[in-house]
Amino acid sequence: MKQILIIYTSIGLGHKKIAENIGASLKEDLNNSVELLDLYDVESGGLKKYGEKLYYILLKHSPWIWEFFYTNKVFIEVTLPFRTFVASFNASKLEQVLKNKHYDIVISTHANSSAIISYLKKKGIYTGKFVIAFSDYHLHRYWLYDNANLYLANINEQKKEMVSRGIDPEKIAVCGITLQKQESLVDKQKVRNNLGLKENDKIVIVFAGSRGFGMNSDIIDQLVKINAAILVVCGTSVEIKERLTQKYLQTTNVKVLGYSNFRELISIADIVVSKPGGLTVAESLEQNVPILVSHFLPGQERLNIDYLKEHNLVMPLSLDFYEAVKDEIQTGNFRSSLKDSPDLKRIVQYGEVVREAISKL
Repeated sequence: MKQILIIYTSIGLGHKKIAENIGASLKEDLNNSVELLDLYDVESGGLKKYGEKLYYILLKHSPWIWEFFYTNKVFIEVTLPFRTFVASFNASKLEQVLKNKHYDIVISTHANSSAIISYLKKKGIYTGKFVIAFSDYHLHRYWLYDNANLYLANINEQKKEMVSRGIDPEKIAVCGITLQKQESLVDKQKVRNNLGLKENDKIVIVFAGSRGFGMNSDIIDQLVKINAAILVVCGTSVEIKERLTQKYLQTTNVKVLGYSNFRELISIADIVVSKPGGLTVAESLEQNVPILVSHFLPGQERLNIDYLKEHNLVMPLSLDFYEAVKDEIQTGNFRSSLKDSPDLKRIVQYGEVVREAISKL
């Protein structure tokens, strides 16, 4: 039996959910024993504490600085050789985890955990297989390590770029964004009833993001004029939820929600207005629900947009959210275009490729 550890970080819900989805898929093979670990449950030193704080400060107050760090080729080239050295200062507790139990395979879904595993593998502390999973629709050089045994890529373009950088194509499995199969069909009427929605209500879901970065309430102000129920999902951000709840307290067609079952909500949606996070996009496309990009994080999500626009997987970007949403609700044109999209079918996967690739290690 293969002992598999999947490591994620709790910065953003996407990395965690993708780890959970991959884990659920691998558990379908009874020859696998799978454990999940939040890196920050064991590594809570200064680099984590202050690095995370700096990240959120930059996103909120100086997003252009994060964009520079993420995309500037000179900065990346200069800092690339120091990744594992920096990771070594935050590796002691994960090292102990790997010493306490033998794992045949460690899968990392975040760059921070990948750097630590790479360091421990180079030092001979961890001797098993090292797998890296992606969660976006572009490629960053910080995700790549010479001692990785396998990459779980999301799109063919990632594989092509890695091969052009000298990575053996046999070490790359293109598996889309791994989702969990739903055990039963969603009772859409029950979801509507629980939210106090009428059977014929058109539904617009606005994902503000788990921390609300970049979401402008002016967008919601445009949408409330539409003859539709507007569900604003604030994720784990209590502050954003409280603020928006107070603002739209007297607006009858707006409901402000906290952390919710995204896939259930999407099942009743006519359109999703959201930032283009890898998992949110995949879960929307799974149910052929159109996505209108309202805002995005600098760096990773801006690059996601490039791919999604090129392959007609998100609606054309617009500053007039009222007209764009109203037109789609009335016509359903973009939703119709998604039904036969080959790119959609490649992105939305349920773990078959992942299981096959892992079984070969």
